[in-house]
Amino acid sequence: MLRTAVEVVNQDGAAVLRMTVLTMVRCRTAPGG
Repeated sequence: MLRTAVEVVNQDGAAVLRMTVLTMVRCRTAPGG
């Protein structure tokens, strides 16, 4: 079955948001900022 564009966008958006949050936390907790 083909996924709808909305489902793809929602999944990609969630993945990007999760990656962005992880990157922000990693940078914030890294020594020397």
